[in-house]
Amino acid sequence: MEGKEAIIQRILDDAAARAENIRLTAEENCAETLRDAEEWAELYSSKQAELLREEVKEIHARRETVADLDIRKAILFAKQEVLGEVYARALEKLVALDHDTYIALIAKMLEQCADCGDLVVLAKGAPVTAGEVGALSVCREKNLSVSDELGAFSGGMMLLNEKCDKDLTFETLLKEIQPEIESETADRLFG
Repeated sequence: MEGKEAIIQRILDDAAARAENIRLTAEENCAETLRDAEEWAELYSSKQAELLREEVKEIHARRETVADLDIRKAILFAKQEVLGEVYARALEKLVALDHDTYIALIAKMLEQCADCGDLVVLAKGAPVTAGEVGALSVCREKNLSVSDELGAFSGGMMLLNEKCDKDLTFETLLKEIQPEIESETADRLFG
């Protein structure tokens, strides 16, 4: 049995040697796989960090753009408020014209805009009377009549006739010229 035991022992030794060889190969494969996994994790981590930095830059740029737009909107709103105040003050100054300037302005407007036979309606707070306007030479030349009833507007006048009415109130005239002079006014105020 000695021969048999020797064969068995040799088989066991060969098996042990193969097992040790398989174990060593497995350890080497495990170490290599671990190195590959660590390299992959490091590469993945650096790529993710770079993507995150780019995303942060984009978010920052978007927020900066939005903030810029908000600032521009606020400035534009403030400028519009100032321009609105300028036109409100211009209207106040027109309404507060002294008697002689006001009647001269009404006479000029009648010369340029009135048609023969128009009815002139003056503003409630006008510093001139219907009689004074009716006495103007342009009223006689164009056969204009002046209403004793006053209009519910702050200054200027309305011209009424059967064909069409003309709104020559100061509010309307300022609104009509505002688009034409707004950029020049803004340049003077903010330029």
